[in-house]
Amino acid sequence: MLMIMLTQQLIERLVALSFFVIGLFPKKEVVYFESMHGRQYSDNPRAIYEQLVSLCSDKKSPSSQSSSNEKSDLKLIWGVKKGFESDFVDAAVPYMTRFSLKWFLLMPRARVWVINTRTPLWLVKPKDTIYIQTWHGTPLKKIGIDVGLDNKSSLYEKYSRDFVKESARWNYLLAPNPYSKDVFKEAFQYSGKMVCCGYPRNDLLINEKNNVDLKRQIKENIGLSNKDERKIVLYCPTWRDNNRINSNRYRFDEGIDFEKWEMDFSKDTVLLVRGHYLTDYKGESDGNIINVSNYEDVNQLLLIADILITDYSSVMFDYSLLDRPLILYVPDRDEYAYRTRGIYFDIFTENKQLIAESKIELESKLEAILMKNVTMSVLKTDNIANWEKGIASQKAAELISKHINIKS
Repeated sequence: MLMIMLTQQLIERLVALSFFVIGLFPKKEVVYFESMHGRQYSDNPRAIYEQLVSLCSDKKSPSSQSSSNEKSDLKLIWGVKKGFESDFVDAAVPYMTRFSLKWFLLMPRARVWVINTRTPLWLVKPKDTIYIQTWHGTPLKKIGIDVGLDNKSSLYEKYSRDFVKESARWNYLLAPNPYSKDVFKEAFQYSGKMVCCGYPRNDLLINEKNNVDLKRQIKENIGLSNKDERKIVLYCPTWRDNNRINSNRYRFDEGIDFEKWEMDFSKDTVLLVRGHYLTDYKGESDGNIINVSNYEDVNQLLLIADILITDYSSVMFDYSLLDRPLILYVPDRDEYAYRTRGIYFDIFTENKQLIAESKIELESKLEAILMKNVTMSVLKTDNIANWEKGIASQKAAELISKHINIKS
């Protein structure tokens, strides 16, 4: 064990040194994107990337996305974890494998980084690289140093220290609403520039809410016929700190009785199950229950969902933009809120009509929604005024254009 730790430390130091040295070379007109540690073509980085592709297309009038990267002076490239390349190949998105030779030679010389999670501190950020941290949600569960305040274990104390060091590297941090802005400042100990424009990923929910053709295409992507008139229920729980498998993976706790679901609801609904990217959900798909954990972008799934079932995940705030029914399924509410993770405010009191704390309550509330026997089943977010106007991607692209060379 000691030998493994020493070897890892040596590798990290060599990586840090290589990033520092290569970062001294002249910058390239490159914007580097990464989502969920290279596992996904998704989230805010994807929305910003596609906006920049559109901008380059307008400048050069290319015939395709890939040619926009070839004809523009600007290069857009993604970092992808080995084994997760398929979505990038399918979308014809330029990428390089993280920790490959190409990645080592290019990432430190990129003009801009657009990333939605923390990066290891041993990936040394050059001083003249612009690091745009988009983050990935409006926080209900505690994050950053706020997690460590309630958990004094050595693991979380190190987590807190590293988080503060990481946030000091960010040149810009995106915030979707005033509430998140205040939380981010404290939880990340961040004193840099904030971009208060909403989340780029949510432009889709604002602008394409009624796009029938797009929703039909998304349904086809997951194997649903557009003639299927069943309600689409999206089950999207977050991960649990106390379900740890190893340093970066957590056990998926199903929560829902899938066999009973098949018996009681399969005629009226199709259930999409979306495990968090940190969990190990590997459920098989059939006609009534579909595992969409590997689907590239959760916001597309939100767009087609008629009903969302979640717990403490920030997807509840994104989904609220659609004004559609939602159930907060929280059988471990007290454990999670007061002992395991901690939450910033009691969203459950002001949304009592959405709360299910047992499988029986969940089934009852779902049946009531399907039978339209409820007067209010959308999330109330009175304490969270949002900045979502459907133009966040444009604002982020304009920010990047100030730091790079896009020739007309």
